[in-house]
Amino acid sequence: MSITSRQFAILGMLGGWTLEISVNGVISTIVYHFANPNTKRGAINWTAILMTNFNFACIVYMLNFFIDWFLGESNCFGNSASHYFYLSFDLFVLFKTCVISGFHKGVVGMAGIIFVNRLCWTALDISRSGGYWDPVGQQCNYYQFPMSGIAYNASDMICDMFCTLVSVFGTSKISKSRIAEVILQENFLRSLLMFCVNSYAMYAALNFTDPFLTLASFMIQNYTYARLLNLEHFWIGVRKRTLSSPAKLDKQMTDSDVERGSFINTIVSSVRKSRIGAGRESETSQSKSFR
Repeated sequence: MSITSRQFAILGMLGGWTLEISVNGVISTIVYHFANPNTKRGAINWTAILMTNFNFACIVYMLNFFIDWFLGESNCFGNSASHYFYLSFDLFVLFKTCVISGFHKGVVGMAGIIFVNRLCWTALDISRSGGYWDPVGQQCNYYQFPMSGIAYNASDMICDMFCTLVSVFGTSKISKSRIAEVILQENFLRSLLMFCVNSYAMYAALNFTDPFLTLASFMIQNYTYARLLNLEHFWIGVRKRTLSSPAKLDKQMTDSDVERGSFINTIVSSVRKSRIGAGRESETSQSKSFR
């Protein structure tokens, strides 16, 4: 079953929206990076690096998607660009979760296991799914191997649930603060949307045989991923405004934390004071990379 011109136009519109989000994301991240005071002090801004990596992956994936429409029989193959895109998203949220936990060894270990699991399903999907040439329609269509399609989407859902649970547990120690509410709102919104879009993608992998419906489900998923990750700029602004409002700050938060506008440094500091006391300066230095 071939894809019609009208269907190509719909897919192109969805892809264009996603591409536009990532191009704007790259620009916004560059501005954020050079506006960050820590940049002038030579600190490595891992937030900016990982966000730029994701947006670059998104741009490559969308361009690859558009090029696929013009491929011939000899070069109709592969879906590596899509997995680079999904893995970049998981890497960002897992890193963010590790920072929120103060790089707790258990959290870092579980994050590593979850990411390796996703890599394994990526390898299977790349080997079993991909483009195939339609001799009737004279175009390159996509075939999704059902097992890996379900598994890698389930892995993404596990990743997001893990990140949300760690965020809930970490912020429970400072539950009276406004910043804890912001973190919970952010993670709940992301988890809800991720669950919906990945569930739909899993259903599509199991039931859809029409190339257009299969690709449309992927494009909706891609748009959601790009939108959610680039909302980080919005949440950074919300967290900074929250920290800059003395009336809403928890008593455990120090004046120096507020002046720096460091959301992560504040979280780590508050959790450390409530659980293990002072003396863990290494965690503070690690957390600076997320500002």
